[in-house]
Amino acid sequence: MPNLLYPYLVGVISTVVLPLAALIAYVWSHMACREYERLRRRLPLAVRYEDLQDKVTDLQRERDALQEELFAGRDTLDEAQRERAWLDQHRQEVEEMRAEQAQLEQHRVEYEETIRKLAEASEKLDVTVRSKKEAEFDLEQRQSQIADATKKENDLAQQIVQAAQRLRTTEDDLRKTQKALQKVEESRRGAQEKAARARSESAELEGRLNQMKQERKDLQAKVKSLASDIEKYDTKEASLKSSCSALQTQVDSMSSWLDEMRAEARIRDKHIATADEALNELLEPVFDGSELAPANECEDEDEMLKRVEDYLESHRLRFPRRVICALHTSLKVADQTPLLVLAGISGTGKSLLPRRYAEAMGIHFLNVPVQPRWDGPQDLTGFFNYLENRYKATELMRALIQFDPYTTDWTEQDKFTPLNPRMLLVLLDEMNLARVEYYFSEFLSRLETRRDIDHKFLGDRAKASLLLDVGDVVQGTTPRTFVDRNVMFVGTMNEDESTMTLSDKVIDRAGILRFGRPSRLDAPEDNNANPSKLRAKTFLARSTWEQWIEEGLRRELPDDLNVWILQVNEALARVGRPFGYRTRDAMLAYVRQYPDQSDEGRRLAFADQVEQRILPKIRGLDLSEDGVDEAIHGIAEVVRSLDDQPLALAIEQAQSPSTGHLFAWSGVERVDDA
Repeated sequence: MPNLLYPYLVGVISTVVLPLAALIAYVWSHMACREYERLRRRLPLAVRYEDLQDKVTDLQRERDALQEELFAGRDTLDEAQRERAWLDQHRQEVEEMRAEQAQLEQHRVEYEETIRKLAEASEKLDVTVRSKKEAEFDLEQRQSQIADATKKENDLAQQIVQAAQRLRTTEDDLRKTQKALQKVEESRRGAQEKAARARSESAELEGRLNQMKQERKDLQAKVKSLASDIEKYDTKEASLKSSCSALQTQVDSMSSWLDEMRAEARIRDKHIATADEALNELLEPVFDGSELAPANECEDEDEMLKRVEDYLESHRLRFPRRVICALHTSLKVADQTPLLVLAGISGTGKSLLPRRYAEAMGIHFLNVPVQPRWDGPQDLTGFFNYLENRYKATELMRALIQFDPYTTDWTEQDKFTPLNPRMLLVLLDEMNLARVEYYFSEFLSRLETRRDIDHKFLGDRAKASLLLDVGDVVQGTTPRTFVDRNVMFVGTMNEDESTMTLSDKVIDRAGILRFGRPSRLDAPEDNNANPSKLRAKTFLARSTWEQWIEEGLRRELPDDLNVWILQVNEALARVGRPFGYRTRDAMLAYVRQYPDQSDEGRRLAFADQVEQRILPKIRGLDLSEDGVDEAIHGIAEVVRSLDDQPLALAIEQAQSPSTGHLFAWSGVERVDDA
């Protein structure tokens, strides 16, 4: 029996299930066929979809037009903001600003209208999407009706084939319709994104508008405050004018009273000077001139430098010839570089070197200790005491008058001892204890002016002279001192926490020679040397000094010099510190005046200028800043091409990790020639 059950079941399935499945397939195919016929009959519905695409296109065009209006509104707001930057704090311009604000309000209204239109376009797009959904719902209902109708059809086989063919055609149409709907959906999303960006820009513009309103309120408050300040200043000005008038009256009264008091005081007090005695202290000589005998003949420059070396050696001071030549050459170019600064740690011989140099050369030497309280040129020149009717002169001013060849322009020659045919070296010891710009800036200006004038004309000399305030005791020509080329200035500078740094103005007009630690501290082998035997017995004549300078001016410069200067200046330009004609002329003059005119000597002379003028400009720069490392590398390349290995090594050490992030330039440790 079980063997007959399986064939019976197979027969039942073959006769019942398969026809039933065929019937279901026929019904489903017939429904698809009816749907195709319905779609064909409702051809206007497809036209409706094309009309929807046209509407979407029109909406996109309208959206683009609205976007252009939005950009125009933004440009108008930007223009208004630029115009606001030119407003100042006067009432009339504030009213103009209010008018501009009204225009801005109008533009804002237009912008809000633009946003409203964009929102309406978005709503229209939403309506279109809803219409599409309704069409899809209608399609679903029609499909349900087709399913009910297809149950009544009888021809199964023929309709299945036809329905299959029509089904494939319908599927292709449906895929095309779905692609069109996807494009519409993508367009809608793009419109929504642009609308969101427009709303964001609108909020940003609204914030800017609020900021402009707040700034307008601030400007109005400032205008009111300034108006109040103007009224206060007008009142104060009137009060000050009244006070000045009263003070002038008091000054006139006090002047007559002072003259009367002076006349009475002279009777009982010998300290009150007469008109003839007022300038006596100013004309007192500093040097009597007898300590050095006149020079018999012109001295040779190289022999004089050798004498300086021997004299320093006799005093157990070891300085390389390179340093001595640098000091000597810097003094020869005083017209381009009026001040030489010797910087470094304490105890390295900064003060002794210029003193011993002057003693060996036969140059008069004056040491001027700088005081921390100095804050004006009177600390160097002195002042006129109106109570005693006497000029209180400093030692420096008396020495300058003694070496001024034109002092006789305002005084009689027999009242002082002139030394103008000689040379004077002034040492400003520890010059940065006080601000150099405060007490020495006027000197620097006069010293720099003297190279561009003709000394023979009084009017030109007056431009480079120091005018002395002596009250009304001198009738006629006002006393003035002309610092001629026979006076040279050297300053020493200790670098510690008690001193001031030099300003860019001083650095630009000075040569800075930094002293490293001495390479040797042992005494010389010849301990029996007598320094007094090597000290100059005759003075160095000014004519000899000027002859050395004239010989240097006739020398030709190497062609490579301009290339070196250009390379160094380009390196400084990377950190915003290039130099101009003043520094260039000073460097050229230094190379011309350098004693050693061999190829090696000229290279070392230019290396001296890199050390004295270029490296102080970049001292303290942050090595991590842009361009600093490239600038230092460019300068180091020039130094290496000059074959100055100690200077190149000092540059590397100044930017080593041990110095931190700064270019810690501290000078070169020169090894003496011995």
